[in-house]
Parts: sequence; structure tokens; C-alpha cells
Amino acid sequence: MRRLIISIWIVAEESGSETILERKAVFGWLCRELKSSHDLRNSWCDPFKSWQKAYAFDPLAKLSSAEASLVLGGQQLLWTEQASPENLDPIVWPRAAVSSEIFWTGPRHPSGQFRTVAEALHRLHDVRFRMVQRGVSAIPLQPQWCALRPGQCDSGGLPSTIWGFALKKLTKVIKRYKRIALSLTNNYLERIRYNEL
Repeated sequence: MRRLIISIWIVAEESGSETILERKAVFGWLCRELKSSHDLRNSWCDPFKSWQKAYAFDPLAKLSSAEASLVLGGQQLLWTEQASPENLDPIVWPRAAVSSEIFWTGPRHPSGQFRTVAEALHRLHDVRFRMVQRGVSAIPLQPQWCALRPGQCDSGGLPSTIWGFALKKLTKVIKRYKRIALSLTNNYLERIRYNEL
């Protein structure tokens, strides 16, 4: 008996798929959220999916346990219409590493809670640094400062300690300039009052 894995990129409701999917159906994720009222996309798969979005993907989300048992594996795809040798590595990595973790361990902990980007970040930084050492042009997940100081950066990739420091400095500067502006305004008003201007 032959065993085949057929990869199709139509949805099950499309004509002809029932013949292919008669015995076992395994579905995946391909460029969700394609619909837009304003078609300003550069490709049919826009917007570009970040590695964080790939990490949040649940390959078994809408499957029953019987259907989930039929899943053989997963793929991280790169459609090459808008890729070239120059941007291949940065597009594929870290998305392929992220997908590998999700396909290997699943998107949830044994407790049922979803895995988070924050808890995966240190592992992904490590994978990225190893790949760069081997000549792969993997993009940074965060600034190096953040990678070397786990937990000290917000989700935007900027150090929370820097944000706090900047906010304190900015508050002091604003208060200082507010006092100066108030003093200048009062001085100006006094001069007008005494017809010195």
C-alpha cells in the first residue's frame, strides 16, 4: 500500500478537494486575515507575518482530538515571489525556528495555558546567535542589549529601564522649562504692566 502526503493550498470547501481529502484531511494555516476593504497589499499574503505571529499560531485550534491525531507535522513556508537570496535568511529565520518549537511542543503547556513569546525569547535568542555564528543572516529578535538582559525589555524591544530613565529625565526637563516659561511670561507681563516694552 502506498502512503502519500499531498499538500494542497485550497480550502476544503473549494471544488474538487473532497476527492483528494476523502480518507484523511490535514489542514494547515496559510496567510490568514487576507480580506481587506482596501486592497493596498504588496502580495496576496500581506500583511507580512512577524515571528511573534508565527509563535502564536495554534495548528490544532479548530480540530477535534480525532482530527488532531491525523496531523503528521507542520511546515514553515516561504513563498518566493517577493524573496531573493539577499533576504531569504532574514525572512525564514527566526520564523522557521519559532514554527519548529510550536510544531514540536505545541502552542500550549500541559496545563492548557498558551506558551508566550516572553518565555520563548531566551531560547530563540540562543538559536539566532548560533545561526549567525554559522553564517546564517538571521534577523535580531530584539536589540542586543535586550537579548543580554532577559526580562528587562518591553514587548517593543526597548529596555524598560531605559523607558523609566527617559521618562524621569523628560519629566524633570518639562518641569524645568515650565518654570522658565512661567518666569519669562511673568517677567514679560510685568514689563508690559510698567510700560517697559
